[in-house]
Amino acid sequence: MGLLAYGDNVTSEHGEDGVIKRIFEIIGTKSRFCVELGALNGTHGSNIWQLMKKERWSGVLIEADQTYFEKLQQEFSDTPNAECINAFVSFEGTQSLDNIFARTRLPKGFDLFSLDIDGNEYHLWDSLECYRPRVMVVEFNPTIPNDVAFIQPRDMSVYQGSSLRSLVELGRQKGYELVAANEVNAFFVEKELFPRFGIADNSIDALHTDHRYE
Repeated sequence: MGLLAYGDNVTSEHGEDGVIKRIFEIIGTKSRFCVELGALNGTHGSNIWQLMKKERWSGVLIEADQTYFEKLQQEFSDTPNAECINAFVSFEGTQSLDNIFARTRLPKGFDLFSLDIDGNEYHLWDSLECYRPRVMVVEFNPTIPNDVAFIQPRDMSVYQGSSLRSLVELGRQKGYELVAANEVNAFFVEKELFPRFGIADNSIDALHTDHRYE
């Protein structure tokens, strides 16, 4: 089971809170800054609520839907270390991740990026150039078999999502290694941090066997 054995939910849905906690027990923290893109109301399925509310991390929470955003603001109204942003993120221009992040207090090398927007995770991660999170939690399409490298169109109106294999390949291009994969999320760390986990085989079939599409 590896890191998934530490799975636990506070506000997360598939044990992400516990896995993230264990990852940072292994690698330690630096900035104690996090980002959640697709923050919804701030609690439902959140992978950073525990860090910000209980561990006093600082963070940027981005949500496009106005109704969800208003609830997000209410949830973090008493949390001065939170920056809540109502924005539709794009691949380039003023609404690119790099440009949105540049308008916040987020350091260039922050600790954690949780990326869950039901579609364009691959392309948004690919578009990130000026900032480098130490840990990435990225949603993939769990209905696609492990051996298929599917990348959905680079189009914000499409909500297919991309395969785990395609994200693993992108991660390696960007200098990251896979350390865990649950039902819907892949966990990556910077390549230089990977040896600390003692994972002999981080292939998709080794880390994603429990949830492999049949």
